[in-house]
Amino acid sequence: MKTWSVNWAQMPLLFYYEKSYHFTLMKILFFIPLIFTFAAYGEGPSEDSVAISAEGLSSSDVPAKARSDSLKEAINIGSLQIITQLIGDAKLEKNLNIIKTKILGQTSKYVQFYKASEPNKKGSDTTTQVNMKISISSLRAILAQEGLLYQSEGPATVLPLIRLVEKKDGGRSYRWWLEEQSPENSFLRDQEKAILRQFDGVFRPRNFYLIDPVTAHHVQWVPDPYRTDVLTQEDILWIGDFFKAQMVIIGDAVLEPGVVQGGAKLNVKLSAYHTSNGRVVGEIGQSFESNSSDWELSVAQVMKKAFADVSRDLSTQVFEEWTRGTFGATLVRVVLKGPFGYKEVENFRQQIVGKMGDVKTIRERRLEMGSATFEVDASGGLSNLVKRIEGATFDGFKVTVDNQTGDEVTLRWAKVGSR
Repeated sequence: MKTWSVNWAQMPLLFYYEKSYHFTLMKILFFIPLIFTFAAYGEGPSEDSVAISAEGLSSSDVPAKARSDSLKEAINIGSLQIITQLIGDAKLEKNLNIIKTKILGQTSKYVQFYKASEPNKKGSDTTTQVNMKISISSLRAILAQEGLLYQSEGPATVLPLIRLVEKKDGGRSYRWWLEEQSPENSFLRDQEKAILRQFDGVFRPRNFYLIDPVTAHHVQWVPDPYRTDVLTQEDILWIGDFFKAQMVIIGDAVLEPGVVQGGAKLNVKLSAYHTSNGRVVGEIGQSFESNSSDWELSVAQVMKKAFADVSRDLSTQVFEEWTRGTFGATLVRVVLKGPFGYKEVENFRQQIVGKMGDVKTIRERRLEMGSATFEVDASGGLSNLVKRIEGATFDGFKVTVDNQTGDEVTLRWAKVGSR
């Protein structure tokens, strides 16, 4: 809902323009919203909003146009400052034309509030100072729609590393990165191809490209040290990077005899890793069962049913992380110490998200008397986050850096005034 509040001190300006330039009534009505204070989504800012001030300039000699243009430029400048914090300087520069045409045209969706000063003449130019509040979550969502929050170069590419195992007498196995095609693994190889088709069917509509290493016979390109049944996390990330994938889906699909003779039970456990930083961006573990009396028919049935659910659920998790812009973020730990209670901890968490545009998410991991530990997704890593925290002003409290080691920073909390 839009709300408007009149700045009565500025009302004589309207009559001045009417008298001097003979504006029509329609022109006055069009001009009024630029003078009033505008709240795009209600009167109060949301918890994830960040306040920013910017100055816009116009060289027009028509007062109404000069004010309108300088106001628009100020909002765009403020927007670009926040966008830079979210995606970085390099990506901003590379995609500036897209941002100007597709993002800045949607300011009403993420600028929650703005208030413009009186226009000020500087020589032949007109300047307008604008204070505004920008919704970080709304801006992130718009950037994500255009694929601008994904911080790896190239397409969003997914490499599956899914091992199929029959856990029974004479059981077979198939791992595409380990073994060549053979009569012994042909059945499970066909099942793997069917799994990949299901994953492709849910990832492709969300603009993720799924690599099919089975059909493409990628095993021939895997170096010998990585042709192993058990892959370490380092191996997983190396293989993902080797095949130019931004994400790797790793895990097992283990088949064992079911309750019914000839039936099959399937246990699936998969994790999705981002290859640039090793972060888990999706996890799933489920069991399924088929009651057919024929083993291979039962396997085919349970695999089809299971991976229809698994692929959909895992793609949803991955897409949500991608939408929040956490793929390119670095996971760091923030320890807060001081004489605070739960309300103060929640206030700290909300203000970190609201004031730090490069913080994607913050999660509480441990809460003790006088100490709270958070897991934070932050673009630019820990050093950049610490600099931003040191330069920020918080409402009702202050924090100082007590210690910084590796991927962890300890902050000292102290209350100031009242909030």
